Amino acid sequence: MRRSFTLIEILIVVLILGILSTVSLIHLNRVIERSRWLEARMILNELRLGQKKLEISGLPLCEAEYDPTVQGFKCINVYFTESKYFDYRLWRTRFVAEAKRKSGPLVNRVMYIDIDGNLDYTGDTPDWVKY
Repeated sequence: MRRSFTLIEILIVVLILGILSTVSLIHLNRVIERSRWLEARMILNELRLGQKKLEISGLPLCEAEYDPTVQGFKCINVYFTESKYFDYRLWRTRFVAEAKRKSGPLVNRVMYIDIDGNLDYTGDTPDWVKY
């Protein structure tokens, strides 16, 4: 006589697989989000290193741009760029660079870096993002 699985046994196996897949998806999402923040940290560090090179070279920290409203030149202090997940800003006169999350679970959280490489975060940014 052939022995087959009962309905209860099959339901228990499906339940266990569901729990395992849920836990692994939660962990996977956290790893993906952390990698996005690490990418932003890398870009901010590149901005910081570029700023240090400008300081060492003695070039002006500010570029001039013609402003027709004042009929003269003004200093460009803030540079802005964006990526798929973050908006980046760089203030050149007092070096601070920031990365602001555009979407996702930590939307509108901001990471700052100064000329010495010190990182700071806004709000209740989780520790798994910071380290």
